[in-house]
Amino acid sequence: SIKPEQARWLPVLDGGALPEQSPLQTPGEWLVQKAWRERLSASLARPENRSWYAWLHYGVMLAEAFDDEGAQAAWRESIALQPSAWAFRNLAVLHQANGRPSAALADYAAAWELVEQQSLPCEPLAHEYLGMLIQAGQHQRAHELIAALPGPVAASERIRISGAVAALALDD
Repeated sequence: SIKPEQARWLPVLDGGALPEQSPLQTPGEWLVQKAWRERLSASLARPENRSWYAWLHYGVMLAEAFDDEGAQAAWRESIALQPSAWAFRNLAVLHQANGRPSAALADYAAAWELVEQQSLPCEPLAHEYLGMLIQAGQHQRAHELIAALPGPVAASERIRISGAVAALALDD
């Protein structure tokens, strides 16, 4: 009854590595339970098991355990091994939650750059990034981002509302 999404975690049960995955793919399921965090931590203690993908997941596990410093370090390690929109986005959310809007904007911008370069699915990230741009008063940048979005994404209700907020601020 194990599906491929769960099967990818089986090697971690035996101290093995979380299988590598392309950063062009959606990261998959997040396991955040303490037992899985301990197993992945033990796996990452072995250099041959370290990958951008394992560090990405480990960062989420640490963030869910309220270890913001550990999560940040894990996502920075993930980025050092393989820059991904996923890790930059997670850092942005962490910075935003901790009252560091300029750091959040920088990481959202880095995530967005990778989304554009790699043609990743973008609506949820676009919505988050637009919210930060509007909050920071960067309405022109928000307007430009919306103009560059693919038609179906730009037409989504959440994006259109953000566009209206930006347009109102620009007296447009």
